[in-house]
Amino acid sequence: MAATMKHWSTTLKKLKRIELYAPFLVRKDGWESFIDAAGERLEGFLVTQSPRIDIETITKLVQSCPNLTELRLAEIGLLDGDCLAALSNLKKLKLLDLSAPPHSLKDENVISLLEAVGHDLESLSLSSNPELTDATLDAIALHCPKLRELHLRHLVELTNEGVAKFFKTLQEKQHAGLHVIDLEKGHDLGDDALGALLAQSGKTVEHLSILGWREVTADALEGLGHCANLRELDLGWCRKLTDFALKDILDRSDSVKLIRVWGELLLGVKATADGSQVVIN
Repeated sequence: MAATMKHWSTTLKKLKRIELYAPFLVRKDGWESFIDAAGERLEGFLVTQSPRIDIETITKLVQSCPNLTELRLAEIGLLDGDCLAALSNLKKLKLLDLSAPPHSLKDENVISLLEAVGHDLESLSLSSNPELTDATLDAIALHCPKLRELHLRHLVELTNEGVAKFFKTLQEKQHAGLHVIDLEKGHDLGDDALGALLAQSGKTVEHLSILGWREVTADALEGLGHCANLRELDLGWCRKLTDFALKDILDRSDSVKLIRVWGELLLGVKATADGSQVVIN
């Protein structure tokens, strides 16, 4: 694989974007030769599961590829405060994915990074960083005014009050609304968080996951029926969801096409006449 990367370095003269999943065999010298060759023309570097990317590789990426607008470093071998400090020099980012590092990122490092690069971000994923708290939410609201997609699954330290405050802050700042929201496994999130989410992004959200919100009530869930653009919804393990609440969502929403309700004890639920699907497991 390292030989492949070196070959690409000399042959793919117009390559502007690369996306790789699980390139385990690419060694450090392979990454560096590719980065050197791609240089300023590279706009997208999206890598998931690569154990050999380290601080030197990231530093070279930042120095050689200042025009990056998309960056994914998900499930890589090393991602710590020093790495995030290096990434703060990438001023053109629109997509940033730092999900699922071996050890959770810290609030202070993420906050510093967002302060430096958040101004143009449209898509942000910090999923599976279980030590991040409401402080990171405050930084997102403050530093990411153009955000459209937010992925914060498995952030178990987020609180109901903190998430409600986040969406209320966005509303106060007249943020246009998020289109993709993933807050899966927010075990302590409930009615206040969902109510603020719907008040701020209810008219814009298209994909929403609140899987595992065990405290949210059926009455609050019925409000999802007013989301005019909602297409996909994950309500798995929302323990208080009822047949009546689900039916109300389906009856009110003309746009929804897929609802996942894994782990629910629902009876008599059928797909609606317009072809919407309810997936029960």
